[in-house]
Amino acid sequence: MVTFWVPLILAIAGAAVGAYFAIVRTKREKLWTERYERIGSALEKTDLIHRFLDSEVNGEHQIHGLTKHEKQELDSNWPIARYKLATDIIMLEMLFTEVEFDKTSKRWTGLQKKLFALIEDSSTHDAHEYVREARTKAEELQASLIDLSRRNCLGWF
Repeated sequence: MVTFWVPLILAIAGAAVGAYFAIVRTKREKLWTERYERIGSALEKTDLIHRFLDSEVNGEHQIHGLTKHEKQELDSNWPIARYKLATDIIMLEMLFTEVEFDKTSKRWTGLQKKLFALIEDSSTHDAHEYVREARTKAEELQASLIDLSRRNCLGWF
């Protein structure tokens, strides 16, 4: 009788432990997937803002390097990208610890300040200075997002 119950109890315990680790791994995979997708989304929007600022810098020298349609698309889409990027940043802040996200948060705040200054404070004679400053901040945010993904999304679950 004992020989019947011992293997049965061991089998049930083994199945329970296996199920527990499968659930834990699934949770980690979901978190990893959400982090990866949000960083990718934030990078897309940051890149669009950066390309807009690049086109403005190049436009000072009359060499946009873009078709008229592409320039119009950038001009109309970068404010939307900025708005949606704010949502991605909030979600990323939720998905990472404060320590992991600190550098990216500071870079985002810096970009926000420069874009706000560009929109609100610049005039036609000094807009190029505001654009250059915002462009630098956009580059820094891109680098910070890439670094965040490399540090936290390339390892094991």
